[in-house]
Amino acid sequence: IMRLTKSITHADLGATSTTQEIAFGAELPANILILGASADVQTAFSGGSTSSIALEVGVTGDPNALISSVSVFTGASGPLATVPGDAAISGSFHPTYAVEAKFTSSHNVATLDAGQVHISIFYVRVSSPYS
Repeated sequence: IMRLTKSITHADLGATSTTQEIAFGAELPANILILGASADVQTAFSGGSTSSIALEVGVTGDPNALISSVSVFTGASGPLATVPGDAAISGSFHPTYAVEAKFTSSHNVATLDAGQVHISIFYVRVSSPYS
């Protein structure tokens, strides 16, 4: 089993907007089956006048393909394990995808002054189904 990980802190969120997308900077390779994904909240996100913040993890064009909206706000802790949220991606053979995390907050994400989450995507390499 292979794993692609990304750690994101409140300092990475600087948009003066209620949403911000963070690219993983690495792509899921081609010829894989996605087994699942998890968001492990090290420190709950909080700060400013924020009353909620949700995390989605997906690919370009489908922001919640791997993790549908989960709270990472005050009170959230530990691993928030989930199975892929999009049947078009989960458990299917597919080409390379660019992964991104999307944060949606009740206020500008730039006002957050605490928070850290480790995101992991678990997959296995497979042979082409056409060979």
